[in-house]
Amino acid sequence: MENEGSRIDLSETYHPLSSAKATEGAKQLRPQARAYAPRPSIHFQPTVSIEKAEEVQAQDKLPNNGSRWLPWSDWSECVNGEKIRYRSCIPNANMNCVGMKIEKQPCSVAEPVEIPFASDPWAIEREITLEGIERPSEA
Repeated sequence: MENEGSRIDLSETYHPLSSAKATEGAKQLRPQARAYAPRPSIHFQPTVSIEKAEEVQAQDKLPNNGSRWLPWSDWSECVNGEKIRYRSCIPNANMNCVGMKIEKQPCSVAEPVEIPFASDPWAIEREITLEGIERPSEA
C-alpha cells in the first residue's frame, strides 16, 4: 500500500573508527575514502495534477514568442479549502505569454479548539477529596 504525500529516504553514512597508527614491521595502509550521505530530498506537494503537469510540459515546448512571465506571487491564505497565487505577463509585440497565470492548490485550516479551564484550578482537587463540600444531613 502506497501512502501518498509521504517519502522516506534511507541513506548510509561511513564513520571511520579512530585512526590506526602503523607499527614497526607492519604494512602502512592508506585510509579508505569516506562515504557521505546524500543531501536529503525536499518533500513537496504537487500544485497541479498529472494531467495538468503534462499540459504545462506541452506548453513549455511551444515556440517562445518573446513574452515572459514575472515571478509567481506568494500563496494566498487558505479560503474555502483553496489557496491561490498569480503571475503577470510582460507581452512582446502584443503576444501573450504561454501558460497559466493563476495556480490553485487545495489546503486546509485547522479549526481553533477552545479548551475550557476552571477559574479555580483547585476546584477539581476539592471535589475528589470532598473537602469543603457540604454533605446532606442524615435524618
